[in-house]
Amino acid sequence: MAKKRLEDIEREDEIEAAASKALIAFGLRVKEARLKAGLTQQQLALKARAPHSYMYEVEIGAQNLTLKSIAKIARALDVDIRDLLPENRAEPPTTASIELLGALLKQLREAFAEFRKQDLQRQAVQANLVERMRVFADMGAALEHLRAPPEAEPAPTGRPARKKPPAGS
Repeated sequence: MAKKRLEDIEREDEIEAAASKALIAFGLRVKEARLKAGLTQQQLALKARAPHSYMYEVEIGAQNLTLKSIAKIARALDVDIRDLLPENRAEPPTTASIELLGALLKQLREAFAEFRKQDLQRQAVQANLVERMRVFADMGAALEHLRAPPEAEPAPTGRPARKKPPAGS
């Protein structure tokens, strides 16, 4: 038997997660419609001709449903089947979420401005240090020049200067 590739396993996990989310969303819609209709789980189960435990599992998203079961539940609740199915489109943003997003963007702008200010300060300090290092390097070169022994000057006759004999000879 061939082993499944890791990608296949990951894809199956994604499908399973999406199915679980859909079942939970469906269960919540069933519960919401049941409560709106003023029914207990037992009463809904009787109207849908299903066991009470089955209806409980539907509402918590633990029951994998057939289309036939979904249709029976919708009929028992006296709602359109589409009212129980989760929607794929996103909900419109609320005023609170828009305000929160605005506040977060403001904080982000302020943090970026502070970062930029600190970066400019860091660049100024770095430029100052580089300039000081150049000055010190120039001073070091000047000191080395002053420390160097004087070069022997050529004799006026154009002959090389005589070397001094070592002391004590």
